[in-house]
Amino acid sequence: MRLSFVVVAVVGLLVGCTAEAVESPGPEVSTTMPSESPSVSESARVSPTPSPSPTPAESFPGKLPTEDAASSALIAGWQDYLRVLEKYSADPMGFTDFTETQNVTTGNEKVIILDLLSAYREEKVRVIGNFAFRDVEIGTIQLNAEGLRQATLEYCVDRSNMEVVSYEGTQQDTSGLTPTYPETTTLVEGADGVWRVAQVRNDQERTC
Repeated sequence: MRLSFVVVAVVGLLVGCTAEAVESPGPEVSTTMPSESPSVSESARVSPTPSPSPTPAESFPGKLPTEDAASSALIAGWQDYLRVLEKYSADPMGFTDFTETQNVTTGNEKVIILDLLSAYREEKVRVIGNFAFRDVEIGTIQLNAEGLRQATLEYCVDRSNMEVVSYEGTQQDTSGLTPTYPETTTLVEGADGVWRVAQVRNDQERTC
C-alpha cells in the first residue's frame, strides 16, 4: 500500500520537478481520468462530517508580501494553485475532469499534480487540507532561460491539522509525519501575465 507515499507527498507534490522552471507546456497530458472502481459505493464517496475548509486568515496567518503589483500577482497565482490542489485532494474520486489543475501549473508540475491526485484515487483517500503557510518570503524576480519572469517563494508549511480519510470514513494515522516543514515554490509568469507554479521543493524531515 502506498499510503505513506501519498501522505508524505501532500502539498510538497513530490520532488521530481526539473531544476529550471520553464513556461513551455511540456508533454501532452490528459486531464480526464476514468471513473472510480465500481466497488466504491455511492455512500462511500462522501466522508461523514467532512472538516470545513480553512478560511484565508487560517491558511495565511501572517502578513503576506504583497507590497507591489508584481508581488500581489505572484501571491495570487500561488494561492490559486493551493486552492485547486485543496479542492481536488478533498475529493479526488469525485472528479473526472482535472483541467483546472493545468490552469495553475506549468512545465513538469502539470504532470506531477495529476500523478499526485491519481495516487489519492488509487488509495481511495481524501486529504482534508487545513494547512497553514507561515513566514512567506518572495525572492528576487528574474528572467529565466525562456525570457519569462520567475520568482521563488519560501515559507513554512504547518500540516498539524491535516486529515487523511478513506472513502469508507476511516481516518488514517499521520502521527509519524512532522507537523511543519520548510518548502520552496517557483512560479513563472506566462505571456498572459498569470503566475503559475512550475516547481515545488520541500524537506519533510525538517521542522520550521
